[in-house]
Amino acid sequence: MRGLRLRLQVRQNLQPFSSRCHNQVMPHRHDDDLRLRTFAREMRRKPTDAERKLWWKLRDRRLGGFKFRRQTPTGGFIADFVCEEASVIVELDGDQHSEDEAKRYDQSRTTALEGKRYRVLRFSSRLAVKETEVVAKTILRFMTEGR
Repeated sequence: MRGLRLRLQVRQNLQPFSSRCHNQVMPHRHDDDLRLRTFAREMRRKPTDAERKLWWKLRDRRLGGFKFRRQTPTGGFIADFVCEEASVIVELDGDQHSEDEAKRYDQSRTTALEGKRYRVLRFSSRLAVKETEVVAKTILRFMTEGR
């Protein structure tokens, strides 16, 4: 009984993970919009091939120990991959993003997210499927610049 009480006391004195590792608590900047959260949940259930392959490299802190979340409502949009710790958003753009109207929309979206202090990286879905390792290394290099 005494050992159980000691373990409970130790657990209660632990700080949250983000405080222990980085001496600061990162605020979550994701949206509370129910419509966006519902749509994001659907998108997580049905990832594209590119998202599935890249997620395999990013999940479980596999990329440089950084924690990523996928299909996350952020800044009024759903970001493909978000790392709050480094304030980085990774977007995978399919073929439809090569059209002029889509490019303008992507640029306005990037500007809005940068206004929320995120750095946005964009890759084509084709590149993410064919060269997943290269994309992952590029993301890691981008995230660790200037640290």
